[in-house]
Amino acid sequence: MLKDIEKDIAFTAHYYGYEAQSRQLIEEMAELTQAINKKWRAENTGLYRGYYDDMKAITEEIADVQICIEQVKLLLGITDKQIESVAESKIIREKSRIREARRKTIS
Repeated sequence: MLKDIEKDIAFTAHYYGYEAQSRQLIEEMAELTQAINKKWRAENTGLYRGYYDDMKAITEEIADVQICIEQVKLLLGITDKQIESVAESKIIREKSRIREARRKTIS
């Protein structure tokens, strides 16, 4: 992440604090969920608004969620290294589950 953006994220995080920013994160995650759900609903009902509008809304909500995650990580002292370690374990576990499921369907 760019240094100026990191400074701005830290400034905002420390100004509002953990409670406000964790609540903001929850709100932003709900908005991302809603944007994804609208895309599904539009595609499955024939009321498709258009790829650009859906992708723009989803992209904006992902950005909001990422900003809030960075703030909450900073306020809780969670490092990228810690998250990467946990994510790696989860990805390896899921890859193993997929391989096992494939073996069962082939047999």
